[in-house]
Amino acid sequence: MSSSGGDRPPATAVYAVLRAAPRAMLAVDPEGRITYANEHAAELFGHPTADLLGQRLEVVLPAGPVAGDLHDAVRRDGSTFPAEVRPTSLETEDGRLVALAVWDITARRAREAHLEYVSRAYLSLVEMYEAIVRAPDEAALFSETCRIAVEAGYLGAWIAWIDDDGVVHRAASEGIGLEAFLDRFELTLDPSAEAGQGPTARALREGRAVFSSELRDDPSTRTMRQWATEFGIRSSATLPLRRAGRTVAVLALYARSAGEFDEQMQALVAAVSENVSLALERFVAAERLRVLAAQRRDLARRLVLAQEEERARIAADVHDDSVQSLAAMDLRLGMLRRQAAEAAPALVPAVDQLQEMVESVSGGLRDLLFDLETTDTTVPLSRLLREAADHLFEHSDVDCLVTVDDSGWDGRSTLAQTNRVQALRIVKESLINVLKHARADRVSVEVVPGAEGVQVTVTDDGVGFDVGSVVTRPGHRGLVNLRDRAAVVGGWCRIESDERGTAVVFWLPYDEAGPDWMAPGY
Repeated sequence: MSSSGGDRPPATAVYAVLRAAPRAMLAVDPEGRITYANEHAAELFGHPTADLLGQRLEVVLPAGPVAGDLHDAVRRDGSTFPAEVRPTSLETEDGRLVALAVWDITARRAREAHLEYVSRAYLSLVEMYEAIVRAPDEAALFSETCRIAVEAGYLGAWIAWIDDDGVVHRAASEGIGLEAFLDRFELTLDPSAEAGQGPTARALREGRAVFSSELRDDPSTRTMRQWATEFGIRSSATLPLRRAGRTVAVLALYARSAGEFDEQMQALVAAVSENVSLALERFVAAERLRVLAAQRRDLARRLVLAQEEERARIAADVHDDSVQSLAAMDLRLGMLRRQAAEAAPALVPAVDQLQEMVESVSGGLRDLLFDLETTDTTVPLSRLLREAADHLFEHSDVDCLVTVDDSGWDGRSTLAQTNRVQALRIVKESLINVLKHARADRVSVEVVPGAEGVQVTVTDDGVGFDVGSVVTRPGHRGLVNLRDRAAVVGGWCRIESDERGTAVVFWLPYDEAGPDWMAPGY
């Protein structure tokens, strides 16, 4: 033993340590030849230990003693596997050796690949949920679902739809070459036919998910096996899509690897089909809501029309009978006063009192006629509100201002005739309440057209009142009437009041197209 190597172990000692290691170990000399291999190495590479000795390392590790993952470690039979290698340089009495620890990381790579696949599947699931929320109709929903599935890594995706006559149609598909595959795809719902035994037919017919882990061995895929093999399909998932509890379509997902749809993936894709089914239910509900909304609009229009017709009839009756009669009475009382002043002066105060009563009643009837008058739909709402305010506060000290803020208006949306009538009625009733009860000095009416409707705010600086304590009496609906007018056309109204004054705020939708209410010069 040389003095220079007194602190260096003999190579045999190193080999003893490698022999006891729990994993494959190799020792390589400076020329790259294997000088030692333990039993784990022999088992890993499929070579007897004696056969490995003296061989160049490239026989089993073509990349050499490089730390990290090697994708081409070679077994005796020529097969390869991914391996992780950790080299350690050692100085021995017999010279320098490199000890290599080698791991077969096939299982780890598979787990990593599966984790990546599952992560991608979760991300695609999130995208599908977003597509479900955004989709305006069934066609867009189906198209987006198939597109996202293919982007997530599936070879192809398509949706088979059953129409009301029981005929199956292709609603959407995605995947390179899938169209050609589907063009040769035989499909029938007849369970006695061979083409009716495949996953798609069974899922449509039975309303349950059908998974095929290996199409080459699945008896039910016999009719599509040749074309599926040409297209590269190895496994599939066929998922029912339901509407109103009935299976109306299926989503078929095709994968290029066998066993792609394990238990975890089955749960994930089942969640996709459930949420697509929820979207189909949403479309049905939305259609029902559209029908109901159309019916509500029609009823509201009929109601407002009936109200306006009745108002017009009452106004005509009041004008033709009561107002004319009171005018005639006022003239006769004037004549009677002149006669009384000459013949019986003591009766003049009584006649004056009667004439004041007639004038008061006539004024009330004129206000009633103003409230009953029909709305001119050719006039902008802002002008109608200004005219109403001018009329109501003509003989009062209240300062009333009508303003319009159209900064949020698109210049095209218009308030439907029915809704415009209700807006005018609500404002009129609010202003009448101010005149009768508020003892206000100032009142403002602000009109703000927005993206979907018009908001109007009537504000006064009067005495205010306790909104919660207002009791609705028969014949005096008051605040309830304001809220009802807004609600009947799909809007809302709220009343806020305190010692600083009262604000009536209401919003009405544009709803259907109506006359141009926001014309230039409003």
